[in-house]
Amino acid sequence: MPEDRKEVISKLRQLILKSDPLVREVVAGMMGREMLVYMQGNIMKYALSSVKEHMSFHSMVMYASSTRFGGGGLREKYEKLLPKAKFQKGCINFKNAIQLPLGIAEKFVKEMAKVEYPPAEYKQRMEKNAAKLKAKKKKANAK
Repeated sequence: MPEDRKEVISKLRQLILKSDPLVREVVAGMMGREMLVYMQGNIMKYALSSVKEHMSFHSMVMYASSTRFGGGGLREKYEKLLPKAKFQKGCINFKNAIQLPLGIAEKFVKEMAKVEYPPAEYKQRMEKNAAKLKAKKKKANAK
């Protein structure tokens, strides 16, 4: 990784760990490459990566707070504040610290740290699926 990217990723890493005390950092594979992944419990909350053309800040909070979850529209708010970065459903792609200034990144993480994550709807769906799986296994073992 180029030195300028190492510096940006390092500062973002420190910022995430300082601004969201509920996460722990792990190195994990995601989308075919190793990334710095920030877990809340056993669920990914954020990730940082560096690929050929850009760096990415992945945020499941941003993805889950979209209007389909009735959330606060974090993506729309930060797209206005970061016009030089490229937004996707759950990530911000940027080439340098100018496109994702640390001051705005810090506000972003602090705001995301306050959002209920995972959303209640997601938790309920996961609990329901876990109960179905458990019942299925119990039925299979009874045979």
